[in-house]
Amino acid sequence: MKKKYFALFLALLTVLTPLVSCKKDNGKGNDTTQETIDLDYNDGYDYGKLDCGNEDFTFLQCYDDTYGMKTALTPENGETGDEFSDAVYSRNVKLGTLYNVNFKCITRDIEETADFVRTQCMGGDEAVDAAFVMGMKISGLIGEGLLNDIAAMPDIQIYEPWWGQTIREESQFGGASTLYFAQSDISVTGFELTWGVVFNIARITALDMENPYDLVENKQWTMNKLFEMAKDGMQPNPDDSYTYNEDTSCILGLVTYNNFAMAALNGAGCFLTRKNDIGMPVFTGEGERFSDVVERYATAFNTPGMMKHANDEGFHYEDIFAKQRALFAGVEVKATAKFRATGIEYGLVPVPMYDSNQETYYSNVNRATPLLVIPNTNTNADKTGRILDTMAYLSYKELLPVYYESCLSYKQLGTLQASKMLDIIRDTRCFETSLVYGWTTDYYLEIRSIMTGYSATTTATSAIRQYKEAITTTLTAFIASLK
Repeated sequence: MKKKYFALFLALLTVLTPLVSCKKDNGKGNDTTQETIDLDYNDGYDYGKLDCGNEDFTFLQCYDDTYGMKTALTPENGETGDEFSDAVYSRNVKLGTLYNVNFKCITRDIEETADFVRTQCMGGDEAVDAAFVMGMKISGLIGEGLLNDIAAMPDIQIYEPWWGQTIREESQFGGASTLYFAQSDISVTGFELTWGVVFNIARITALDMENPYDLVENKQWTMNKLFEMAKDGMQPNPDDSYTYNEDTSCILGLVTYNNFAMAALNGAGCFLTRKNDIGMPVFTGEGERFSDVVERYATAFNTPGMMKHANDEGFHYEDIFAKQRALFAGVEVKATAKFRATGIEYGLVPVPMYDSNQETYYSNVNRATPLLVIPNTNTNADKTGRILDTMAYLSYKELLPVYYESCLSYKQLGTLQASKMLDIIRDTRCFETSLVYGWTTDYYLEIRSIMTGYSATTTATSAIRQYKEAITTTLTAFIASLK
């Protein structure tokens, strides 16, 4: 009989093992606290073993609500009523208990994040263990040798889906694994700053227009279709002008701000650089298709009322759309929070294709997106790799679904068809690595001015002629540096 009870005890112990409490040293000698964390140790992920001795692990992040993004990494309270913030807190508690570590966060203006890391590295300080740095500011840190190779960190499984594979694929060259920046769902800013196009459902219905959702699913959501619908959907003031203010009534075709230019190019399958057959970057910002996309958008932005850059106080693209004064808006995903708050009935679709022969949609991730870097002052690779990979995994497994469902998906958009659009945007994200490294920045700024109506020309010809040689020379030097 005793053997029977002992066998039952062992069986019960086996069942309960995955939920066993982790003992955590609270820094008071032998006095310990017992915390139970709901963690499935049988989910196939190797959580490893790590005891940080109740030390801190500190991140650098931009200020809360920068650009309207969800940026919080270490919320102090887990019962705020905000499902996403509470999920971030829960993730941190699990990791803190599992590895006996405290998570801290230093915040700075997003424009100052790179300088913060540079100052830390130059002074040998160890203020932050990992940092989210504005994407287009990272190249200087790489060139100065101030960053660790993330792919070389022990336990970081950079080829697994909890790390952003699009950015990884476009940022490793010539077959090498070296990677100085990465994206994951540790911070959801990479999703928040992904481009799409929103439309006013009520106006689409009132004008008896084609449903953009159907157009996307049937691969008919093209650049030309957007131009056609924007033109048909705009409405002038009584004096036939498109002067916009609180006292006028015009409705614009599409409003956005100038960085929509990169999203429009990528959406149409045009990129400033791409990797060749041996994995090296080459200049691709030219050719008949590229020039056609630039010229067609430039013409649309130069047509009164059809497309408009609006990024000033009192004349801001998000506010204009929220007030139902535009049929379409080119926006990053984070902008939808404002539209939900105003109660407007809107839809979200990817940026349009070039034509129906294009194989897939492309959804650009803004070059300003904060990306994860590890300063070279962090010499504790074992601790850092273990913590970051597990945090990325848990964020992918548990945090992303909460963000997706509570902030963006069916619960907010209202229909399964609308939710499917978000799946398409998520699955077709792309990234212009050349803008992180600065190879094409000047060229892009020129093209951006042309496309959004701030140039005397509507063609890319002169810009290509002016910048191509310098870009090619820069790429050649970069490739040589890898050998």
